[in-house]
Amino acid sequence: MKKIYWLRRIAVLLFMFGIGVFATGQAPTWLKIGFPTTVMLWLMIYDEAMFEREMKRRDRVTRNEKQKEPTPVPASVSK
Repeated sequence: MKKIYWLRRIAVLLFMFGIGVFATGQAPTWLKIGFPTTVMLWLMIYDEAMFEREMKRRDRVTRNEKQKEPTPVPASVSK
C-alpha cells in the first residue's frame, strides 16, 4: 500500500509540474521529451503496483476459501 501511496503523490507532483511548465509555453526541448517519458514510466510502475496489489488480494481470498470447512448437505426427506 505504501508503494501506491507514494506513486499517487508523485503523480500529483508530475501533474502540477506539467501544468506549470506547459502553461508558460516556453519549455526546453529536453523537457518536452523527458516529461512524457517520465509520465509513461510512472504509468508502467503504477500498473505493476496495482497488479501486485490485486494478486495479493486474490491470494488472500483464495486462502480464506480453502480454510473454510464445507457445509454439510442436509439429508433429503423421503415420504
